[in-house]
Amino acid sequence: MAIQYLSGKVEGIMATESIGLGDLIIPHQVIGVAREVNIPLLDEVIWDGILGLAYPNKNLRKQNIKPLFDNIISQNLLKNRGEANQFAYYLGHDIGSITFGGADMKFKNDINEEFKWAPITEKNYWTITLLDIKKYSPFKKNNPDMVEDALCPNGCKSIVDTGTYLIYGPSDQLQTFLSDMTIKNCEDKYKLPNLGFMFKGFTKEGKDTAFELILTPDDYVLEFEVDGKNDCVVGIGSDNEDSGWTLGQVFLKAYYTVFDRENETIGFVKSNPNPHELAKKPSSIQNLHSQNGLFLNNNAAKMNENNNIGTSINSMGNPLGNTGGNIWDSQPQTLPNGPIKAEESTFLGNYFK
Repeated sequence: MAIQYLSGKVEGIMATESIGLGDLIIPHQVIGVAREVNIPLLDEVIWDGILGLAYPNKNLRKQNIKPLFDNIISQNLLKNRGEANQFAYYLGHDIGSITFGGADMKFKNDINEEFKWAPITEKNYWTITLLDIKKYSPFKKNNPDMVEDALCPNGCKSIVDTGTYLIYGPSDQLQTFLSDMTIKNCEDKYKLPNLGFMFKGFTKEGKDTAFELILTPDDYVLEFEVDGKNDCVVGIGSDNEDSGWTLGQVFLKAYYTVFDRENETIGFVKSNPNPHELAKKPSSIQNLHSQNGLFLNNNAAKMNENNNIGTSINSMGNPLGNTGGNIWDSQPQTLPNGPIKAEESTFLGNYFK
């Protein structure tokens, strides 16, 4: 087994194990056991493994190897619990959570706000259609005079990727777009525009539409400390690969995101910005599903921290970057000595603490 990331490489063997996610057990799961990890970024963090949640790639399909979430789907592990084939991703400033089987409503900024849904256009990465990115004046909300020509007049491929940190776009598009968005210090960020990301979506009636998600400078400017001084950079970078746009953690911190394999959609809603208040709230995990294009919330059960619909795992960590091509050169093995220890295992985008 050899897996090439932008930031390094992992090599080892494949094996079969039972994987536990909270109280959800996934038997007969093929995993990668890392014998060699050459990813310098991981030297700086505490981590147990990597859990890939994208669609299976061509090499996996050829060998009939199911990634973890596909294995969950094929065995009806969530369905048998009355839950949905969905997972939801929350990333705060200092805490994070991933929920399997639905979405936890406490991570929404406004409990009454509805998710906005974008259809999946390619089944490899979680890919949706980006129609345009607009700039709005920081002094006049949604000032149409600030809107530039459409970046994607025919639509751009956009990957929503929890394993990527920044927002990346094609270098030819970003060269002009970012030319007036440079900052010298953290105070300059308040001179930057709000950014409106326009996506292809659909209405409750199932009709095509478009919706916009706004990022403020507080969302897309990264602030960090260097030699005791605060410094800021714009968290948007150029990608020389012809892969369209990649919306990483800089984008996802602003929006609680549901990845829905049942309906082949991604849902977005504004995130709760106060992570310290989240610990005081009970979990309210709901299945989000559609019937004839109408999205409904399943409120049949009362939920609290000890009786949840869905399985929730708190997580923290930094990204590895986009995943490169996977090369599988060994057949799965069953580990002889029972469950593997965390320090021995590497799961095949996100990694948990």
